[in-house]
Amino acid sequence: MSITFKDLENFITVAKSRTLSEASEKLEMAQPSLSLGIKKMETELGTPLFTRGRSGIKLTPQGKTILPEAEMALQILNRIKGAPGNLRFRIGCH
Repeated sequence: MSITFKDLENFITVAKSRTLSEASEKLEMAQPSLSLGIKKMETELGTPLFTRGRSGIKLTPQGKTILPEAEMALQILNRIKGAPGNLRFRIGCH
């Protein structure tokens, strides 16, 4: 499996939320699905991204390192997605 941009978006939302439940509401998805996606990312990267406890979730040092990179990747993707609307085409006929 590989990490998708949706996974990165979910990771960022969880990182900026106090609990997985709060993040799942923001993302309008089921909490178990979100939790599974985060676990998939952690497995793929080979490191825990969050610590989970009674007071909610917190980024691990590794998660704190990855967060700005994930945000930058999504910013770049959004710029790429916005680029086609800025392109102009000229069609000529003989």
